[in-house]
Amino acid sequence: MEKKALILGATGLIGSHLVNQLIENGEYKEIILLARRKTDHDHPRVKTKIIDFNRMEDHFNEFKDKDVFCCLGTTRKKAGSKEAFRRVDYEYPLSAAQMTAREGGKKYFLVSAMGADKASSFFYNRVKGNLEEDVKSLPIPSIYIFRPSLLIGDREEFRFGEKMAELIFMPLNPFLRGKMLKYKPIEAQKVAKVMASLAQKEVKGIHILESDSMQK
Repeated sequence: MEKKALILGATGLIGSHLVNQLIENGEYKEIILLARRKTDHDHPRVKTKIIDFNRMEDHFNEFKDKDVFCCLGTTRKKAGSKEAFRRVDYEYPLSAAQMTAREGGKKYFLVSAMGADKASSFFYNRVKGNLEEDVKSLPIPSIYIFRPSLLIGDREEFRFGEKMAELIFMPLNPFLRGKMLKYKPIEAQKVAKVMASLAQKEVKGIHILESDSMQK
């Protein structure tokens, strides 16, 4: 059967690289992008559907028999409130996973974050942890969860906090080895490359990849 992919968050840092990786490896006959606005991807195998993510259920047919890649994510500052952040980083990805399970999807790829923990005292990590737990409970044959550290790459919008963190961590890179490797900043393109590579494998089960394993 010819494979088809569905990507949420294709305009983001990881998602934009992922589209290019999936085009390059030729694994998928069709790559559908669900986005809030027009994307820059122009390729015969890529189709963009502009949607309102609050009404994602209206587009359930797009999830039928597809490998789904969820690269959605924002910051609390950009979202404007805890509720808005939770909507983007928890409700949308979980809804996508639920429709993947319901519509016969075989693989679900989720970009989470280092430190995701439903018991965390930090709101961000707790939201990510709750999302992971709820996604893992769904009857999807293959679930891949990626926990990248600080992401490096050219974003469309400037994020002051992340840029400052990058400036602090970059000089420490040579010393982040062994158990400390997972704290080393990672290029978004590398994360996308790992996702695209794993998409070519047929391995069932739940797979969690920390940043250090992606670095290797």
